[in-house]
Amino acid sequence: MGINYTKLILGRDVEYEDKFKIHVPKIKEIIENGESEFMMKARPFTDSVRKIFSGMPEIVDEMEKQFPSLLLLAFDEEANNEVGELLTGNKVLLSDYIIESLAYWVECDPEDFQLLPASKKIVSEKLDWIIDVEEYKKFSDYIKVITLYQENSDLIAPKNVASNDRKLDIWKKVYAGRLQKQQNDNGGEFGDKILILQIATGSFVTADVIENLTYYQFVNMLNGYMEREAHMEELAFYTSSKFDTKDMKLTSWQSKVKLIKNNKN
Repeated sequence: MGINYTKLILGRDVEYEDKFKIHVPKIKEIIENGESEFMMKARPFTDSVRKIFSGMPEIVDEMEKQFPSLLLLAFDEEANNEVGELLTGNKVLLSDYIIESLAYWVECDPEDFQLLPASKKIVSEKLDWIIDVEEYKKFSDYIKVITLYQENSDLIAPKNVASNDRKLDIWKKVYAGRLQKQQNDNGGEFGDKILILQIATGSFVTADVIENLTYYQFVNMLNGYMEREAHMEELAFYTSSKFDTKDMKLTSWQSKVKLIKNNKN
């Protein structure tokens, strides 16, 4: 994958395969449209079939086997209806949801895309772009980087989860508890993160500055300040006469701050 991370941290849109650019929205745009909308437009490219059906362990293995890519679900009549509604909470076809999300990231009209059911592809003559399973995965990897997506393995059903009733019942209980915990942990507003960044910098960062950061810039900056703060706390401990620190090794915070990248890239 050919992402230029230096350009990405500078807030530029991402060049995709010399075809077009993937739009990297700024905080202002995300706030105006709603953070949930931003994440919803990413979901067709971040959620795996196994993740989507992990809450239905009786069928998750079969669904993953039959539809190894979420794109393929869009070409099955039943799945196209049911999964679209499952992911959006509305009566939306999965195929329409995918196309609207593609249009969002490449800044074009959904009408620029057409479904080819016979070959199970999405095409755009305007962009000279043919999207099959392999191409869909490639594009999805870009979106995962831009949105800093990391899959929560705690919410992914183990293989062959329905192989026996006991294993199935245990997973159902574990999944329900973990899902509830994640929902509770994600209860904070995006504004809370903005306030943390403003305070952590040591000097007030104006709203104009934050609004013009991309999501990738914002999270990287916040992560960097958190690393520095942790280092300062460690330094205070290291220099205190109250503790024995002769075996303690102190490293610079600069050596720990790196651009956040997708684990596979």
